[in-house]
Amino acid sequence: MQSRPALLAVFFLFSLGHPRAETPSARWKLHVFTTGRDRIAPSFLGGFVTGWSPIQAYVLENSDHKLILFDTGLNHQAATDPFYCNCWTHVAADYDLRAGEDLPTQMQRAGLEPANVTHVVLSHPHSDHTGEVMSFASAQVWIGARDLEWAAGQSTVRAVHLWEFANAPHLHRDIPSSLTGEGQGGGGVDLLGDGTLTLLSFPGHTPGSQALLVKLPNGPLLLAGDAYANTRAAQWVRSGHAPGGLHAKAPQMAKSLAAIDALIAATPGLVVLGGHESEIPPRADIVVHAFSVEPTAAPLSIWDESRATLSLGPAVTSVGPSSPTLGVYGGLTYDVLPCFSLDTVVNTSFRLSGNARRLGNTYLDARYNFPIAENFLAFVNAGPALLFVESDHDGQFAFASGAVFGGGLLRHLGSAFDLRADVTASFAFGDVSQHLALTAGLGLGMRL
Repeated sequence: MQSRPALLAVFFLFSLGHPRAETPSARWKLHVFTTGRDRIAPSFLGGFVTGWSPIQAYVLENSDHKLILFDTGLNHQAATDPFYCNCWTHVAADYDLRAGEDLPTQMQRAGLEPANVTHVVLSHPHSDHTGEVMSFASAQVWIGARDLEWAAGQSTVRAVHLWEFANAPHLHRDIPSSLTGEGQGGGGVDLLGDGTLTLLSFPGHTPGSQALLVKLPNGPLLLAGDAYANTRAAQWVRSGHAPGGLHAKAPQMAKSLAAIDALIAATPGLVVLGGHESEIPPRADIVVHAFSVEPTAAPLSIWDESRATLSLGPAVTSVGPSSPTLGVYGGLTYDVLPCFSLDTVVNTSFRLSGNARRLGNTYLDARYNFPIAENFLAFVNAGPALLFVESDHDGQFAFASGAVFGGGLLRHLGSAFDLRADVTASFAFGDVSQHLALTAGLGLGMRL
């Protein structure tokens, strides 16, 4: 009969010749990258004060050096060009992105080759989470079907980034039909077929928000995007406050958070990492790269970009069937946002021949600006107008109120000057004229 040490030796030699099969989860580790920071106005978050929060992108690396991304973070164009993502986004948020913080650059510094990315999972289509998605053209991109429908419905006027994303031919080839945003925690799509990566639906922040349940060597993780932006935000909602966001549906968000809490209770050791997470647990299977919350000395703020422009130039005005008169056009524009301005315009015209006559109009209007080409903005404007016409005979002025509707081009020259051209039309309701008043003006503007 063999002794116990001999039996142990035989077992040891046998185990060397027949290694245990590696579990799928043992092949993966998670890299966490901070791809800029944002600061959301409390009015868009149900009163929740975030301060500056990091914008996370997550990279899953397996033992074969294949990479899977969860979100792609902010890019410089989305952070600095108000028209690239959505002008109104910059009402809600300030952004900060340092040189070299974009995801592809950070991955290369960490020895992770972007060309090895096989899949990109997007939690939702907001630009701080999808900014660099176009940098991974060879990867299969997964996004909730409802989110793709929403992004595809955007236009280049409203959001260049979303329009480019939704219409890129190499993207979203494998959208799981079950991730339609119908239920919290639904879907359950096994991304690789081995149970290590599972897509789950958590709508509310956007119609098709989704999360990725990951089995790692040291325990499970849920990469939750903005369905669970960070621990503080989740606690705010748990305490009874209504969640908010640029496109959020509060009841759905609350249900999704409850579903995440139920998943936490049912999954021992589950760690949840949101899209703006400030608390990353120290674990051997999680590698945190250059984590930083504090912004640079001069983060982008849309309010820093607000400015007034004084314009002056020639104008031609015509009221009804009368011949056009040449005059002076002047305007003061205040840019509340790059896409939204307030105008006050005054022009006075003098007839140069025939009976002496002066006429003109003044109006205050709101203007919506939208890009049509590089360095060019078009605008449409509308608002109340006051038309005045001097009588040809008695020298008295008469006034009529009306409305102005117009449009034109405003070119940003990249300096202190703007060149503005616009045509306005107002219809006067009163004794002065029942005719349409047309004004064409060309003004050189100087930013104040």
